[in-house]
Amino acid sequence: GEPGGGGGADQCLCVAAGLRGGPHSGESGAGTGARAGLCAGGVAVADSNSVRSVSGASGIVGTALDRFGRIDVVVNNAGFLGSERTVPGTTEDDFESLISVHLLGAAFVTQAAWPSMEERQYGRIVNLSSNAAFFPVGDDNDGVINSAYMASKAAVIRLTEALAGEARGERLYACAL
Repeated sequence: GEPGGGGGADQCLCVAAGLRGGPHSGESGAGTGARAGLCAGGVAVADSNSVRSVSGASGIVGTALDRFGRIDVVVNNAGFLGSERTVPGTTEDDFESLISVHLLGAAFVTQAAWPSMEERQYGRIVNLSSNAAFFPVGDDNDGVINSAYMASKAAVIRLTEALAGEARGERLYACAL
């Protein structure tokens, strides 16, 4: 699915076990993940809001709070690979889509969940990055260079480092995988 097009790449799922469906499953990623969580014996609730906006992220967090009463862990895993293009071939839409889902999505969902975790003085934030943020150009993904994806995933790491610094003393912790 295209980002923002209902395919699930920019949707979030709030589940106790951290399960999430894939964007090409024939239904929203949130719905697939919720069903998988239930089949695995977990408790899940799907939310089809997009992480690409503050209002969407607030809706996702609101759904989780309504269903579970609190948030212990935020796993920012919404994402997609995008077009495999170098900078000269990368469009404005390529950059905006990847940055809005990977970086801004992680920031917006964390921002929405932060007050609840801070109030309880407990919370964990896990942001998914990629080895594409670290490998020398040409060594990752069989030599395919995807500039916008690489940049968005590197930005997620820096966001996570900033969050870890902001959380010091609050019993909140952030890490990137």
